[in-house]
Amino acid sequence: MTKKVKFAAIAMATIGLLWVGCTAPTAEVRSADLRSLTLQQLDVGLTLDLKNPNEFSIPVEAIDWGLSLFDTSVADGRAQPDAEIAANSSTDVDVPISLRLSDLSQTASRVASSSLIPWAIGGTCHFDIPTGSVAVDFSRDGEWDNPLR
Repeated sequence: MTKKVKFAAIAMATIGLLWVGCTAPTAEVRSADLRSLTLQQLDVGLTLDLKNPNEFSIPVEAIDWGLSLFDTSVADGRAQPDAEIAANSSTDVDVPISLRLSDLSQTASRVASSSLIPWAIGGTCHFDIPTGSVAVDFSRDGEWDNPLR
């Protein structure tokens, strides 16, 4: 998607939100925990805090995510949780991420040998609002202590 097309889509969604008196939901990374690490696999628990400031519930259509380790993109995916945010409420949505270290090529050796693992995660939550679909971005970074070291 080109920048102009993406900008136009965001502008149209914003106009649609204003037209029906709807406020866009928000998405923040509550946590991105290293749940387990073995020489074969890395498991991350991504938890998003989704907030709905509106007088009606909002279904979550999908969550696109991307994970980087050591400033290198290692995986991306799409989750389709069975989730809905109640009116004037918030909810946590868990997105489990599992990676085989053999799929990480050169990054796998850095993961296995480093005492700290720098990470960054980001993506987009897609919500179904009365005017159509709206996309809300999220991102966060940090470091995990390596349980193998």
